[in-house]
Amino acid sequence: MTNRPLKSFRNIEEAWSSLNALLAAKPTPPQPVFTSLLLAVSRLKQYQANDFQIGLKPYAVTLTNLVDGLCRDGDFARAVSLVRDMMSRGDPADGYMIGVIVKCLCRSGNSDMALEFVADSEESGCSFNNLVVYSTCIDGLCKEGRMDEALELLGGIRSKGILPDKVTYTAVIHGLCCQGRVEEALELLRVIRSKGILPDNVMYTAVIHGLCCQGRVEEALELLRVIRSKGILPDNVTYSTLIYGLCCQGKCDEARALLEEQVINGIMPNSYSYTSLIQGLSVCGRWIEVKDMFEEMVYRGIKQSLYTFTVLIDGLGKEGKIDEVQCIFDVLVSKGFEPTTCIYNSLINGYCLHGQTEEANNVFVAMIEKGCSPDVVTFNTLMNGYSMEKNFGQVRLLFFEMLNRGLKPDCVTYNVLIRVLFLSGNALTACKYPKCFIEVHCIDKY
Repeated sequence: MTNRPLKSFRNIEEAWSSLNALLAAKPTPPQPVFTSLLLAVSRLKQYQANDFQIGLKPYAVTLTNLVDGLCRDGDFARAVSLVRDMMSRGDPADGYMIGVIVKCLCRSGNSDMALEFVADSEESGCSFNNLVVYSTCIDGLCKEGRMDEALELLGGIRSKGILPDKVTYTAVIHGLCCQGRVEEALELLRVIRSKGILPDNVMYTAVIHGLCCQGRVEEALELLRVIRSKGILPDNVTYSTLIYGLCCQGKCDEARALLEEQVINGIMPNSYSYTSLIQGLSVCGRWIEVKDMFEEMVYRGIKQSLYTFTVLIDGLGKEGKIDEVQCIFDVLVSKGFEPTTCIYNSLINGYCLHGQTEEANNVFVAMIEKGCSPDVVTFNTLMNGYSMEKNFGQVRLLFFEMLNRGLKPDCVTYNVLIRVLFLSGNALTACKYPKCFIEVHCIDKY
């Protein structure tokens, strides 16, 4: 029999060779040796319940590892089948194994299969942590946006005498807020408190996020005051959510004050908070403060994300501040970021607003050379720029290139084309385009 460590196999052929050697050995090696071999096989992503085939009853840890491997590879049907086969032999699955399958199924959007598996496991007399398993199912339903079913299941487990905990309620509150059902989330908070469960910052932050998404920022700030009064400390997520909500309403001064409060409380703002402020200040045209915020980010050692650069370049590009846009673009590239189509579009737009269509076209060529695919916005921006210069031939070439790339013209595209036709003295042809647009896009109104 080979003495080679089982975990060192390079491929499945070596593993099966060792298995054959074990089977031929006299006396037959003890089960733990076979179990170790199966664990080695599972690391090679060859998941088979071979213990059954060689006449040995598998250890629970063996099957659990095999099931875990199958689930990680997305082969849920085989994982469930393996456990059901084991249960049909009179060997109930343990709680950990059931938990692994349910968690993997729910995370992959297969909550129905998870619930069916839980029901089968209960009927087979398997013992498992009901609260953890059902909470996982509820969380899965919430993430799939099936809130009514999640609420029904929440009521169902209560009727079974299973008391939901903070984890369960947090999943439901978050799911409700994501669907804009903030009033129901607030009511659930009141129910939780009446049951003696103290809501934590995660729950409150979910509701604050829901309120901000509905533009109810003042109510979100009031909720912040409430959680402070209860001795609950808001975290980075809470602050960044509120800062974003305030900036969306143009309340940049209040957002800035909240950011400073965050620093005073010893919580270093994250990139998202600064980016929200930069975007809000950009919309308000407060460019000196935009520069200050960016420099403050650098000073405090907060890494700029690609989103930060996208917001900066987009805002500056819309203002036609092409020198600043090019500077930020160069910094972005120097930091190792790959410019996105959106960033290239902003740069192209900035040049077009300055009437520098050749420079804009150079950026267009460069983005294609870098492997970044232009979209309809890219073509519309360039076509509009050339139309302003009455370079109708270039507009025509860009239009056909857009079609050749399989991109579908939109309202902006046809508006540019109609303007070009009118300016070039083809009014009759231009009048045909609204009808053409209706036919191509199958819409009722132009």
